[in-house]
Amino acid sequence: MLHEVRVVVKNITMTIEDALLEEVRVAAAREGISMSRYLAKTVERALQQDHRYAAARKRFMSRQPVALRKKGRKLPTREALHERESLR
Repeated sequence: MLHEVRVVVKNITMTIEDALLEEVRVAAAREGISMSRYLAKTVERALQQDHRYAAARKRFMSRQPVALRKKGRKLPTREALHERESLR
């Protein structure tokens, strides 16, 4: 059974400096794609990176806090921390 996939594409208008436009034109040509496709791929990659960062931050923030010291004890000094073999 074949499934039909429809993609809705929208046109946009953007303002870009001449020097940057030339760099985009060269980069798109280097990849053998249109400037429009190059810009769309660039935006898509940036959004994916943002989503990965947000997911990683959410995972980190959902973890239980870890005590750095036992109650009544001082935190180790900076020198003591940097002298530990496990950090080398």
